[in-house]
Amino acid sequence: MSAPAVAERISRLERAGVITGYRPVIDRGRLGFPVTAYLGVQTLETGAKPLRVLAALADLPEVEQVSVITGPMDLMLHLRVRDHEHLRRTLYTIWEIDGVQRTETLLSLQDAAGRDTDWELVRNLREELEAAEATP
Repeated sequence: MSAPAVAERISRLERAGVITGYRPVIDRGRLGFPVTAYLGVQTLETGAKPLRVLAALADLPEVEQVSVITGPMDLMLHLRVRDHEHLRRTLYTIWEIDGVQRTETLLSLQDAAGRDTDWELVRNLREELEAAEATP
């Protein structure tokens, strides 16, 4: 494809809201935060509002992502910390949040090679579109 054709397709995807932005991919390990931990959080059923717990967690710089999940835990946090001491201090901070009842910490030992799932999704959608257009 020519550069103008690619630019037009990208522009169309941006206007349609499929591409929502561009951002750098940061190697947090090189910034001094090499330890990845996942933290399951069980919240109290009564008392603190879930949105307050989510807001308090989002304010912590160590929290990269919070997902609301099903199962015995209510939330799954993706944490990035400097070392085990930093993780311990972060856990103490989280345990003090009103509404946090219990946590379960999982340490990542190694990240597996990632997949470009966005590109795979686009390729699959294109193949489906081409197959639909080829069907009489």
